[in-house]
Amino acid sequence: MCSNKKSAWVIPYGGNAFITKSESLANEIVTPCGIASWTSSSTIISLYFHSQYPGKVLAALRLRVPEGSSNVNIIMTHNSSTGSNTVAEPRELNLQGTDFQLVNCGIFSIPKAGYARMDIQGVEKTGPFFAEVSDLILLSESDSLLEPMYLRFVDDPADFYFGRRGPSVHLRYDLPDSSDTEYFYNEIFVPKEQDVVGAYFCAMGFSGGYFGMQVNSDDERRVLFSIWSEYNSDNPDEIPEEYKVSLIRKGEDVYVGEFGNEGSGAQSFLRYMWEPEKSYKFIVQARPINAENTMYTAWFNDGSTPNAWILIASFEKPKVSTYFKGPYSFSENFIPEMGYRERHCLFANQWACDATGNWMELTRGTYTADATAAKETRMDVSGGVGIDGDRTKFFLRNCGFFSDRVTPGTEFDRESSGTLPPVDVSLLP
Repeated sequence: MCSNKKSAWVIPYGGNAFITKSESLANEIVTPCGIASWTSSSTIISLYFHSQYPGKVLAALRLRVPEGSSNVNIIMTHNSSTGSNTVAEPRELNLQGTDFQLVNCGIFSIPKAGYARMDIQGVEKTGPFFAEVSDLILLSESDSLLEPMYLRFVDDPADFYFGRRGPSVHLRYDLPDSSDTEYFYNEIFVPKEQDVVGAYFCAMGFSGGYFGMQVNSDDERRVLFSIWSEYNSDNPDEIPEEYKVSLIRKGEDVYVGEFGNEGSGAQSFLRYMWEPEKSYKFIVQARPINAENTMYTAWFNDGSTPNAWILIASFEKPKVSTYFKGPYSFSENFIPEMGYRERHCLFANQWACDATGNWMELTRGTYTADATAAKETRMDVSGGVGIDGDRTKFFLRNCGFFSDRVTPGTEFDRESSGTLPPVDVSLLP
């Protein structure tokens, strides 16, 4: 590419913007078409994009003001790979015109590779709305023959939902080949302020289901255990009776029902206000009932006493007979509006117990990410060991538009704890 070659990008608000600050009665929303119902001057709307190289960009907003005129502030913030922030001076724009138009925002500098954020906030208006904004347009000129500026963002409307929801990350563990694993044990520790609404931290996913804890709202958290039906459908009503996962038993106050939209099957959860800065223990049993059916059972321990194990549920899954297979942990966000909030968690003390009662510690994890990260429309994924200096724990980190990405597919080895899990499986309720 020649040094005078210009590059232009149209970044839609529909897939890349979030309401990052808002009062309780504000009406602003991000739709597939962009910003709508923008009435409050307290609201900050943030659009994110990733730059592979530094450079300068000429910015413009495509927008219209349905009635009257308005003044708004824009500001560019840059997140470098080291996590430091560079903030440009706010610029005030005067907006008017009922037809969509391009409004020049001026030239901005992107000093380093990484994520940048364009914030927009209302100042004053004469009409009911500040503006309807559909796109940010950036025009750049490369300063180098070898490093033309290159941006990543969500540009396909088909990707808007998962682009805003953000990437999911996983740790996959290798089970011993020579034995039938009946129990799998893991621990989760969520650091302070990482318990973001919309977070699901899975202690153990496996070939039949998943078991972990999530933040449903400011007032509700759950410990959730689900088992997929062997029948392939996203609608639980379509599952034939002979394929339905059935309840064997459940713990006190545990809800049991069905789930869909990601395969279908049986779901159970306990409403439990788990806390950050505290370690929680999980164990799942998978055992063939006969040549056609498998029993899956999950227990949870809040650490109050070594033997304070809580039964979540036990299910019978037809059409498959197996021991525990394919263990992994993962972190995901299930609320698209919260995809701009970073969250991370730590996983410690992975152990497998075979059908004869022998325990084996698992110290290797392969870090992977989902299709949203594979497309590189979202670069904010990370995993490994020692995020808080403790190399006996794996970590997963996702969302939040941080810039220190770790390449998916990397293998990590944690230090062995050498301490058997604090559980006697013969005494589990």
